[in-house]
Amino acid sequence: MTQERIEAYEKIMKDFTEAPIVLMPDCNIPFKLYIDACGNELWEALHQVQIIYDKPTEGPACYISRQIKATDGIIYHRTKNSCVITLCRRSLINTILHEFHDSINSGNLSEDRTLEKVKNCAWWQSWRKETI
Repeated sequence: MTQERIEAYEKIMKDFTEAPIVLMPDCNIPFKLYIDACGNELWEALHQVQIIYDKPTEGPACYISRQIKATDGIIYHRTKNSCVITLCRRSLINTILHEFHDSINSGNLSEDRTLEKVKNCAWWQSWRKETI
């Protein structure tokens, strides 16, 4: 493991174990609005740049979020050596199913073989019902 990876891991662990400082909103300073990049409206945050300990510091002034539900399109994807859990739009699931069953590269598999390929690669709530 490289020194860069060790430092990145230590920074992530530090960030996860420390509570973020929420700034007192100052209406005389402009706000920056941050939203989730996947476009699922899971969270938003209003940030401001304020002077803290004589240093300009950007931080959150307000968080707006909702709880993730299993129906949001959480996909567990695994390969031979790794796995990823991601949040996607439900329409992506149709694309995944198309690639496993209907695309030229899939070989027009039977229902059982399509189920097996999907099961070995990805998982989401109700995957079996949507695959059949």
